Amino acid sequence: MADTPPLFHAPGSTSVIRSGQIIGWRKNGAPIRLQAGGAVDGMSEEELRALPVGVPLVTAGKALLMGRTKAHELARAGQFPVKTLQVGTRYIVPKIELLRYLGLGPDAPAGITEAAS
Repeated sequence: MADTPPLFHAPGSTSVIRSGQIIGWRKNGAPIRLQAGGAVDGMSEEELRALPVGVPLVTAGKALLMGRTKAHELARAGQFPVKTLQVGTRYIVPKIELLRYLGLGPDAPAGITEAAS
């Protein structure tokens, strides 16, 4: 199914992260949903491992199946699912943190765990 976005298991959980899933709550109680935006295809394991040590926020958002606007919104609110570092006006995500969140850290088995449809 080429039209289906990749599904990833959340670290330490058996649940699947997919577009539209609630990933947090706003101060007013409204849900924050993971938006695919322009990142419907996500990133392959090879692309993820080839990223620089400091990953630009938009690229990290793409790896997490969210668009540019949502990534910046969550980073500004301190709710981006991975640790972010603010350098001037830019946000950088440590590659190791992104890989760990996706279950691809140094001690993780090779291969992205995808859920069977």
